[in-house]
Amino acid sequence: QAPTAAAPAAPARPIDFNWDVRPILSDNCFRCHGPDEKNRQAGLRLDTPEGAYAALRRPNTHAIVPGKPDESQIIFRVTHANAAVRMPPQVTNKVLSAEQVEILRTWITQGAQYKPHWAFIPPVKATPPQVTANRPLTDIDRFVIARLAREGMTLSPEADRETLINRVTLTLTGLPPTLAEVDAFLKDTSTNAYEKLVDRLLASPAYGEHMGGQWLDVARYADSDGFLDDLHDRLLWPYRDWVIGALNKNMPLDQFATWQLAGDLLPNATKEQRLATTFLRVGKRTNENGAIDEEYRVEYAVDRAVTVGTGFLALTVGCARCHDHKYDPIPTKDFYSLTGFFNSTDEPGFYAPGRTGVTAGPTMEWTDAATEKKLEALRQALGPRVKAYDASRAAAAKTASAAADSLVADSAALQQTIQKSLDRNLTGYYPLDEMRPIAEDEIATPLPQARLSPSPMSLASLQEPCVSNNGPLVSDAECQKAFRAAPAAERRGEILAGGLVRKELTASPSAGGNAGPATLMSASLKDGVKGKAFFFDTDDMMGVLGKGIGYYERTQPFSLDLWVRAGQVYDDSTILHHRETENAGNAGYELHLEKNFVRWDMMHSRAGNGIGVISKQAIPINTWVHITLTYDGSSQAAGTRIYIDGKPAEVAVLRDNLTRTIIPNGNANQNDHALGLAFGKRLRAQPINKGALDEIRVFKSALTPLEVRYLHQQTQPSGPLAASRQEVVDLLVGGDASVETSFTALTTARNAENEASSLVPQIMVMGDMPTPRPTYVLVRGNYEDHGEQVPPRGLDMVLPWNPAYPENRVGLAKWLFDPKHPLTSRVFVNRTWQMHFGRGLVETAEDFGSQGSIPTNPELLDYLAVNFRESGWDIKRLHKTLVMSATYRQASDISDEALKKDPRNMLLARYSRVRMPAEMVRDNALAASGLLVKRMGGPSVYPYQPKNMWDGFNVYTYPDADKVPADDHHRRSVYSFIKRNSSHPAMSSFDMPERWSTQARRLTSNTPLQALVMLDDPQFLEAYRSLATHAIKADADSNAQIARVFRLTTRRQPRADELAALRTYYDAQIARFTADRESAKKLVSIGVTPVDATVDLVRLAALTNVTTVVMNTPDAYSLR
Repeated sequence: QAPTAAAPAAPARPIDFNWDVRPILSDNCFRCHGPDEKNRQAGLRLDTPEGAYAALRRPNTHAIVPGKPDESQIIFRVTHANAAVRMPPQVTNKVLSAEQVEILRTWITQGAQYKPHWAFIPPVKATPPQVTANRPLTDIDRFVIARLAREGMTLSPEADRETLINRVTLTLTGLPPTLAEVDAFLKDTSTNAYEKLVDRLLASPAYGEHMGGQWLDVARYADSDGFLDDLHDRLLWPYRDWVIGALNKNMPLDQFATWQLAGDLLPNATKEQRLATTFLRVGKRTNENGAIDEEYRVEYAVDRAVTVGTGFLALTVGCARCHDHKYDPIPTKDFYSLTGFFNSTDEPGFYAPGRTGVTAGPTMEWTDAATEKKLEALRQALGPRVKAYDASRAAAAKTASAAADSLVADSAALQQTIQKSLDRNLTGYYPLDEMRPIAEDEIATPLPQARLSPSPMSLASLQEPCVSNNGPLVSDAECQKAFRAAPAAERRGEILAGGLVRKELTASPSAGGNAGPATLMSASLKDGVKGKAFFFDTDDMMGVLGKGIGYYERTQPFSLDLWVRAGQVYDDSTILHHRETENAGNAGYELHLEKNFVRWDMMHSRAGNGIGVISKQAIPINTWVHITLTYDGSSQAAGTRIYIDGKPAEVAVLRDNLTRTIIPNGNANQNDHALGLAFGKRLRAQPINKGALDEIRVFKSALTPLEVRYLHQQTQPSGPLAASRQEVVDLLVGGDASVETSFTALTTARNAENEASSLVPQIMVMGDMPTPRPTYVLVRGNYEDHGEQVPPRGLDMVLPWNPAYPENRVGLAKWLFDPKHPLTSRVFVNRTWQMHFGRGLVETAEDFGSQGSIPTNPELLDYLAVNFRESGWDIKRLHKTLVMSATYRQASDISDEALKKDPRNMLLARYSRVRMPAEMVRDNALAASGLLVKRMGGPSVYPYQPKNMWDGFNVYTYPDADKVPADDHHRRSVYSFIKRNSSHPAMSSFDMPERWSTQARRLTSNTPLQALVMLDDPQFLEAYRSLATHAIKADADSNAQIARVFRLTTRRQPRADELAALRTYYDAQIARFTADRESAKKLVSIGVTPVDATVDLVRLAALTNVTTVVMNTPDAYSLR
């Protein structure tokens, strides 16, 4: 039905666009006639005056004609009797009310004046209104009283002192006051007793734990990865502990935020500043087979932009990912400019599972003082070894001078000397000229692998396990024995680890270095650069060199030498690799072609801890090219050289941060043959299809330029080998016995440091690529569809970017805390208000945009926002300002008049009763019972949870209650393990979010499950029994025991009627358990804490049930 068009008398008050009109237009019109240009209907835009006043397509018509509602099409359309003509369209199921139509009509009559959205106007600190009251007032109260007065209302009386201490202790610390604290406060008659209480609570360590838990919602902190697999075993809890510590130290918000956004980019960044940036890395991560690396890398950047958008701006910026925002002036271009701050993070899209012990992307060592001291000593020991090695080389160079002169003049002798050096260091030579049947013991799988063991502090001995197709790891001998014992029919065609199919395997012998033969699968040998060569005719062709070949640590020098024929230009294709797949962490090394530029990577973890260089020269296609890679064991990019056709290639350094082992960790996928020096088909990697390899050599030294040139000329003769005197000296020095001795000592020292540092836990932090990655608008949000390139920027409609700011995350922090920024202080103040009052001054704490709520007291919000900024972003001062107000200290009783005028208490005529958040409900029970363990920090713990809750999610099993240390069941909830795909059921029942994404506001539900949790959950039943035990031991009288239970759970004295009802229930329970002692025993035996045998069983069970009843009353689980 169309709204009534007849207009009553115009309201006397002026109509304000932001408070009166924008909510109507945003809810009913902006979706089709708002900021989203590409999807705008009829070319009409109603969120700007220019669009609203413009001529429509129909001649002589305008949507809005200021001062003339009868000539404004908007009034004509929203009041039209024909539903086909009326706006909003029928499909929306929306019709404007008569009141809304009248607001629009009056606004147009008054001139249809537009204003920028209130949230985008910088806050102004208004003078508090002059009001009178019979109690001390703060500026907060003056704003609240003035607003109430307009509705004929006023503040409620102050709450009683028991209620006050209970309320303020809970909202500041998340824990209830003890009875001793309550009694002390009741006895304190000083005028500043309440202020002293507030100051004590703000100084309590529990303050940081409680406020830290609130921030962790924004940070979307969880202990698991999320997505389908939702794996665990990553070191993340130090970030959680840093948040708690920073808040307890009252770190100013601008510093607290800047460290989390850009701590790694600050000058001389400290360990603590880098740790803070884990804020940006604790979002979801994927480790699912089939995940596309670039797709998920983009997802991480988007997640961080959305987290900043919600946490600092309270804007739904993610709505502009695929198209311009439909309600707020956030174009897609601005959204991708915001993601640009996170687009250059040096991380992969695919993460190895946490159980591999490998952390991808930028990391930081997490050490204690003793380990730090040990590592520093080991690193200091390297200096003298390096100096000794350099000295031995200098001495050997002098000795070699005369011999060098002779060899320069004698080409034949020189070549003999070079060949001897090469023969001495050759470990394997594979000409790939022939194939023959392969014997069982020659199959190059399984291959040696090492495992890092945290105790003792050393690399474990090498093993040779193998993996049956679906079975456990067993020894090589057992594998071969079982294979030989199996019937021939079962052996034929069996798939081995690495995807090798036995019936398709052949051997290609090594021609040097005493190495075993290479294992080839589906091989095709054709004419190569010298004899035959391995051609990649199909995708399933592969090869693995002999067992143990190419097995090097980062402390050891080695060289790879081969001929390559590229069949096309490759995006990224592997030539040779000795590393695990992405599924296992990518430890090892790889020579590959990227757009046919020769790239070398040696790493502990992908996109983080490693060395990476790439040639500035691309190799041609369909041409044999000689490629040599040399590495000197220094763990530095400068120690790596790439040679193309015998000549050093100019390279660009992509990464230079190798500090941990490159030995594969033994967690390789069973279909991966990466634990040997291999080529061809591989999980999640592409071979050089239509290409070929030939003449593969592996050396245990870093070849000299002269040796490389010699090898090139051995295959492609180009006249006599020429050499400079210095080249010959370098060659001779490499074979000097004293040099070898000093290098062995240096390698020993490097190994000791490597073994120790490789076992130090790592935590994910932020770190950017050396060269920023360009950012593009992604058309329709598609990671592959690049549109316009955009620079990193904030949102222009919020605050134009200052060109003086750096275009990185430091610049983002400066933009957020610019004094002219309209949102940062408002958003934080509003969320803080929400903590203490149950609802923000803007109810939609996550959305300050057009679709969000408007402030209930905008002048108060702005006053607090400016005051907060002017205080130096002092967070504790802000909390104190709020809880010291008379508005906060009101009673929560509601009158009939208040219920009628303001049923939801939006204007704050009383304190709103709200149910405690999930963590507070649990912690309240633990604290009241005396079970709460107040130990701070450390790894996340596993409190009681129903069995089998994780079954079907992944390989992890939640530990049984009796396998968990007793104290861990009783830690504060902020320390409980959070699994994204399987939240703790009790916490979920009380509306704790899953932490899949950032959360600025928790919605509160009221369901039967909540009562069932508090009636039946072992966590609560154990607490009730403990609390009852405490009461029985404290008082001999049953009534006194019941009263103590009541006070411990509610922090107030019971009324006479309450005490009488509980006594009646207690007597009934006494009778019940006297008749059924077995049930009493079962009840009090719940939980891991032992039952006090000195307490009468029946009385304990009866009082436990009384405690259950009291804990299920609103006064026990509500802020009142």
